[in-house]
Amino acid sequence: MVEHPDAAIIRRGYEAFLKGDMPALDKLITSDAVWHSPGKNPISGDYQGRDAIMEYFTKFATLSQGTFQTELKVIFADDNRGVVLTRDTASRNGKTMSWDGGVILHLCEGKLTEAWAFNLDQYAVDEFWA
Repeated sequence: MVEHPDAAIIRRGYEAFLKGDMPALDKLITSDAVWHSPGKNPISGDYQGRDAIMEYFTKFATLSQGTFQTELKVIFADDNRGVVLTRDTASRNGKTMSWDGGVILHLCEGKLTEAWAFNLDQYAVDEFWA
């Protein structure tokens, strides 16, 4: 089965994130994009604009002392939307946690315009990042 072009773009974005290749990631996000991060923790909130989203991504590395990793489990995509299911792992304050979650993405002309992250156990994720 041939991968949808937007699935390939999403995959490239995740690969750039994991490598810390922020210039490559930056090119995949529109200047006015919005990222919604759920919960009640230091990374929760709505991040408006590419610069704010890039700062959001760096929070993962900062708060986890560089240990945050995300494993792509599944990518679904069509001409305007994508859904990514992930398994995330990080260490913080002497604790290590892994959790399932993902992101619902809206893409336009091969670039991210809006994203809604989710975690299957938001309470545990909030406690971990708090």
